[in-house]
Amino acid sequence: MVDMDNADIKPITRPSTYQVLWQMLDHHELPLRMLGAALGVVLLLVLLTVNLEIRLPGVHLPEGARSAIRPGQLLLAPGLHGPNDPAITTTPDWFTQRLNTETALATNSRGGKLSTSFYGTQVSLIARVGPEAGRVYIQVDGAPVPSLSQDDSGNSYINLRDEDAVNETIPIATGLPHAEHTLEITNGSAGQLAISGILVDAATPFSWAFALMYAVLVILLVGVVREVLIAIARRFQWFPPTRGLILWRRMRSE
Repeated sequence: MVDMDNADIKPITRPSTYQVLWQMLDHHELPLRMLGAALGVVLLLVLLTVNLEIRLPGVHLPEGARSAIRPGQLLLAPGLHGPNDPAITTTPDWFTQRLNTETALATNSRGGKLSTSFYGTQVSLIARVGPEAGRVYIQVDGAPVPSLSQDDSGNSYINLRDEDAVNETIPIATGLPHAEHTLEITNGSAGQLAISGILVDAATPFSWAFALMYAVLVILLVGVVREVLIAIARRFQWFPPTRGLILWRRMRSE
């Protein structure tokens, strides 16, 4: 039987924060794990930058970038552009129409044309549908758009006639190559065509590959940060010494 009164009981002392951090630095444990976390963050930022470089080439287009297809004309970069953007040109029968806080370019003439050039992979039209609107012919790169409706002559068009007058965003063309394209819009009826904006987008090619790489990097980054936190907690004796990744424990034991 142990005499507890006379037993030599030593108080349990926990190391100070300075001692713990010094031990981890001395054993190269904390720097290695922090380096792993830093590399994960750097790789994630590099991948995000590459993704944005591919998705938004227009951010590198200077103000007033010129079209290579339409000499002397300006170019629409990816983004939303109002009807009075200087890159948009029209025939003389177009006029500016203001309705409350909304501004649109409008024409009442059959055959009135609006033309522009844009850099991107897809383009949409923000136009007013309503009982006064009608058929609008669309050409991209000087040719009909296969995904739109076509008349007997093979011309592609959209129909803006509806019961209620309201603005709608109408997809025009998608899946275009990453390059400059031309867009021509022609009023095909005697009704009014009112356009309040053109939306250009540049989709990321191989988006599934970027998503997979993002997922792998995030998982690795979470694992490394977890190991750093566990290493610190283990040194402070907040966790049992067996906590942590099995692979790391095996490497440490060797």
